[in-house]
Amino acid sequence: MRVKNFLRDLPRSGAAGAGWKNSANYRVSQLLMLIGVVLLSTNWGVEQTLLQIQSANVTTVFSTLLRHSHGELQELSEVLASDFGLRESILTNDPLTVDSTLRNHQKRISAQRMLALSGNAQIIGDTDNRIPRGTNLAQSDLAPVSTQKITTLHVTEGKLFRYAKAVIRAPGPGGHLLVGYDMERRLIKDAGELVNLKVAFACAVDQSNMRINQGSFGRAMVPALENMARNPSAKLSWTPTVGNERIIASVELDSTSDRCVAILGESTHPSTKALLIVEIFGWLTLTSGLVIFIVGALMARRHKKRQPS
Repeated sequence: MRVKNFLRDLPRSGAAGAGWKNSANYRVSQLLMLIGVVLLSTNWGVEQTLLQIQSANVTTVFSTLLRHSHGELQELSEVLASDFGLRESILTNDPLTVDSTLRNHQKRISAQRMLALSGNAQIIGDTDNRIPRGTNLAQSDLAPVSTQKITTLHVTEGKLFRYAKAVIRAPGPGGHLLVGYDMERRLIKDAGELVNLKVAFACAVDQSNMRINQGSFGRAMVPALENMARNPSAKLSWTPTVGNERIIASVELDSTSDRCVAILGESTHPSTKALLIVEIFGWLTLTSGLVIFIVGALMARRHKKRQPS
């Protein structure tokens, strides 16, 4: 009854004889709907263009960070491999001396793991004590690393490590030094501090499971990270998620073992919020046009029924 009374009391701008399609209500509704459609389509196009540009920029920045980390770690391992104390401990082949020297170097450079290899690639020291002394590197869990000449990404006990290999010369080639860093921790820290970039990592545990390290993303982003890890080619959304964070790119990492993906994102910024305001205004304009159209059509139909035949 209230709806009927409301429609009855509305002013009839579409007067008899003028016809509904010639009324002011009809023209205003069409104009509003047209404006709404134009705003939404334009906003969508701008969003997609900005997202593509942002995705390309973020991927380039992250790749640069990877290369920088690669070079820095390799140079550092070569400096350590030339250390006199380390060379002497390798020559004497005393387990206690080797372990002590490796641990001292590990603390100096904040590495997560260091290994010393003999000239025939046998383990003579491991700060993690995971590989028994005398084991050939090619027969260990680091077998893929044994074929690499310099640095490589490798999943060790579920974590993504980068290992750098440098020749220990004492005075000739006396073996190799392996320096391992937790690259997930390192890249999350560097990306956040240097370029304000959020980073998460996903590594395959088996064919059906992925390990997700949410990194610098908030807890609310975990479902979106899991979806991106399983579908790296999935279409990215510009719409801010819970916590004002968004995913803008994913990068497949060249690991020697399990498949790993770096998921990149950032906190939303004022330009994104401005686009959201335009989108909301577009929907409001389109909805207003539809409401005027429906109400005017109902009024015209009601008026027509009251006309004497």
